[in-house]
Order: sequence, then structure tokens, then C-alpha cells
Amino acid sequence: MNGSSASPRAGSLVKVKNCSELQQQVFDFKIGCGCAFCKYRSSRVGIVIEHREIYTWAVMFDFGEYLISDVDFVCGDVEVISEDR
Repeated sequence: MNGSSASPRAGSLVKVKNCSELQQQVFDFKIGCGCAFCKYRSSRVGIVIEHREIYTWAVMFDFGEYLISDVDFVCGDVEVISEDR
């Protein structure tokens, strides 16, 4: 399924796009991405638990619950890879 514009629903599997390969150079230290997905070395695949607030979905990932917005789906940062019917 092409998930970039698909609407999620409870039970759907979603995948978060990988972060940029760029690393920020600060002084003499290289700082990698600090997002939860990189920090916990996540598979980036999660299951939609429920619709929360307006335009927000609760998704359970391998590191715990994380909120994803509808904008993330529209922009293609998150895609529905399997839909619960």
C-alpha cells in the first residue's frame, strides 16, 4: 500500500522514515540524531493504538508509545504498511 496519504486506523502497522544520514559537527564532536527512533535503535515499525487528540495518533513502537500526527502521514515521513480491516 502506498501510505504517504493513507489515513491510519487502530490496528494498522506504520513505518517511520529513516533520519537523514547527516551528522551535525559541533566543535570537535560529531553529534548524531537525537530522536527517539535513533536513540533506542528502533525498527521504526509500530502499531496504531488509537486516535488521540485532533490529528494525533498513539502508536506503540519497540521503545514505547509515541504520538504521530496526520501531517507526518501527509508529508510521507510515516506510512501505513499494513491496514487492519
